[in-house]
Amino acid sequence: MATKVKSFDHACEITGTDPNVLPNVTGLPEITGKALIAFYKLVIIQKATNGNWKADYSKSSQWKYYPWFEWVPSRSAFVFTFTSYTNTDPDLGSRFCFETRDTARYIGEQFADLYNDIMREA
Repeated sequence: MATKVKSFDHACEITGTDPNVLPNVTGLPEITGKALIAFYKLVIIQKATNGNWKADYSKSSQWKYYPWFEWVPSRSAFVFTFTSYTNTDPDLGSRFCFETRDTARYIGEQFADLYNDIMREA
């Protein structure tokens, strides 16, 4: 069963990661640095959430779920809309796959800000 990660700090506690050590983005444009840090945080959150479960793309009987976002102009943001899934094809969301639909939904809603930091240009 997946751990319900409440924050990046909580994920760090679960994985034994120091929350104060982030990728060095010195010298990069602000938007690029923000995206890289968000990506790193989502990697830690995914690891904490999935525990020992790993997406195996050679195993077509294993379903993998990921949050799906759509751009909402009135909010100037990507908003979680639903979970999608795959059994063997690594799609756009393949880096952040989860074992269940409910887990993917929770992560998409709880950490929409980090996904936005990765997907938005400005």
